[in-house]
Amino acid sequence: MYSVTPRKPRALMRERVEQESVNAQCQKCLEKGHWTYECTRKRKYVERPSRTQLLEKRIKQLKKNQEGEDKNINETKKKVCIYF
Repeated sequence: MYSVTPRKPRALMRERVEQESVNAQCQKCLEKGHWTYECTRKRKYVERPSRTQLLEKRIKQLKKNQEGEDKNINETKKKVCIYF
């Protein structure tokens, strides 16, 4: 019947926004129940590893994996030599 859906009354829109704000998590204090622009609390500090720490950890893992593979290759060579 309508080519465009009719707009909802403002009262219904307000109820929907209020319901959504109950489930919303504030990006500032990380609490639920209000939006960031409504927040009166201080910002929480969330400690995260630096990019350097992440890269160093990744390099350490790669070296450890590579050493493990090298060890497995050497053990395999020893087994092959024993059989011949």
